[in-house]
Amino acid sequence: MEPSFAGQYTPSTFLTWLKAENMPDALKEWTGEIIYKRGLDYWKKNKVIDISLTPDGRLLGSVAGSRKYSTVFFLDSAGKPGAICDCPYEFDCKHAVALAWAAHDMLTQNRQIPVCPDNDRRLLKLEFMKNEADQGCAAPQIAKLEDALNMLSREELIQLLIQSASLSPEVLNLCLIKAAPSDEERKQAMINDVRRSMLAAANEPDWDEYYHGCTEYDTVSRKMQALLPAGFLEEILELADEILQESQETIASYDTLGELSAGVAHCMAVAAQALREVNWPEQKKLLWAVNAIMEDNCGLCEPLEAFLGESHEPAAWNPAADLLLDRLSQYQFDSYARLRVVSLAAQALGAAARHDELLALYENEAIHSGEYIMLVDYLLDRAEREKAEEWIARGLRELAAKKPYAITQLRERLRRIKEERNDYDAALALLTEDFVDSPSVENFNNCRHCAKKFNAWDALRPLLMDFLTKRKIPWLQSAWPCRNRGLCSAVKDNGPAYDALITLAIAEKQPGEALKWYDEQLSRGVGPYYDENRLADAVKTFAPERALNIWRQEAEKLIARTDTKAYAEAVVFLRKAGRLLKERKESARWNDYIAELRVTHRRKRRLLEELDKLVAEVDGWHAET
Repeated sequence: MEPSFAGQYTPSTFLTWLKAENMPDALKEWTGEIIYKRGLDYWKKNKVIDISLTPDGRLLGSVAGSRKYSTVFFLDSAGKPGAICDCPYEFDCKHAVALAWAAHDMLTQNRQIPVCPDNDRRLLKLEFMKNEADQGCAAPQIAKLEDALNMLSREELIQLLIQSASLSPEVLNLCLIKAAPSDEERKQAMINDVRRSMLAAANEPDWDEYYHGCTEYDTVSRKMQALLPAGFLEEILELADEILQESQETIASYDTLGELSAGVAHCMAVAAQALREVNWPEQKKLLWAVNAIMEDNCGLCEPLEAFLGESHEPAAWNPAADLLLDRLSQYQFDSYARLRVVSLAAQALGAAARHDELLALYENEAIHSGEYIMLVDYLLDRAEREKAEEWIARGLRELAAKKPYAITQLRERLRRIKEERNDYDAALALLTEDFVDSPSVENFNNCRHCAKKFNAWDALRPLLMDFLTKRKIPWLQSAWPCRNRGLCSAVKDNGPAYDALITLAIAEKQPGEALKWYDEQLSRGVGPYYDENRLADAVKTFAPERALNIWRQEAEKLIARTDTKAYAEAVVFLRKAGRLLKERKESARWNDYIAELRVTHRRKRRLLEELDKLVAEVDGWHAET
């Protein structure tokens, strides 16, 4: 569903969100892995231009794709990402991801994002798109139209319809079929017109049109939409069946940008509406939707999945549940295809209130496919915590190293059970095991949060630090504050966990400690080494010379590549150095360094152009202060 523009988040809060380290994770969760990676690649290729803030605090930009797209990015009232774009995806697209990354990059470099004027053409166009798509505004407009039509005479209405029909063949056909509902020839002509567009869409795309954000499937969905008021509901569902069968090969071969998938998804949205209105028994509707989803290998049927999620009579689900249970025998255990059927069968059994069969299904999948998570979550939803704990224990034994992600998820649920019982001692033992297995700042903070609930943090923190520095297992030490203990008694790596130590020192605002551990890591030659740029950002106030040297080295390595794209990347580090020297009132030193670069690289014209722009930018900072 499209997020709303309005929200309780102020522009300053939005900018803080954009600048945050976890912003990329939120974007990835919003769009999914594929769209996120495409958007990140667009940003890296410098495709975002004319970035600005709208007067009400949203992010506006143009993104160069198959054409130049206009995009607005924002947070909705729940604090979730949202966007409007004039690309075929419209909402959660790669252009919005690229725009958010561009803003994130500017803000982390302390560069201001300018505010656009109220009459920016991109903003006006996107606002028009939103209002056009906003179903909440459609009903009042229809009511106004009805009032206006009631004021017209019969002759005026006829003339208005004739004029409208001359502008749209769909309106013409609809008027004629309503006037003569038994006209089978015209009815068939309308359906054949849709099929002709479907045949064109199933072939290799017309790339000239395709790369301008238009596909034949957009035409198909528009013509299918015209069949709805004509009452051709069963015919729409037949066409949707054919589209699913014929479109997926084309999508697999050509749809690298996702526009074809979006067009077919629009067709499936029309089918979902026809399914709601068609005069079929409820169980037949559910069977049709389930069969269509089973045929879908390209993620095209989200509108039909939404239909399944609506309210239906429990008894109507029985045929679909029986069909899906029967189909399970066609798939091997532990396969993706089987997991899809299991998920649909579980939805059907749950909706039909066949809970014993649903439990048996989950238990069977846990035993034979290792899918313990679904079973445990089902038991937890039914408040059967003891039984859930038994299956968690079995899953931890059976899966071992086979499915690390599942092990992590089971342990998280076990910890949640312990905390719900106020058994923080057991929960802390689990969290400390996680920390020993993966010594990250996140796991360190999880231990702190839990330990403070029963005043164990003062005793635990030194043990965690001993593990990071000397690899001493916390629960094997005499000062261990819990009754429960972890399972392992040794770790493979005997050296300090430098990455975690440096990151933790930065998080706790101890730049001296961060430099100490980084220097020790360098002296011992233990890689992979910590990200120097991130270190420089953290210690620039405490040790400005170290930060300046890091940025200078990074910039000069990029300049030495004699690559015009690398010059733009080098400017990122030079800009940081320039800002720091300006803040320290060492403008002469900055000017000398830039002059030195100009002389050394005087033959690199593109680099000199980048330096000119950078100097003007840094001089602007000076003028502001």
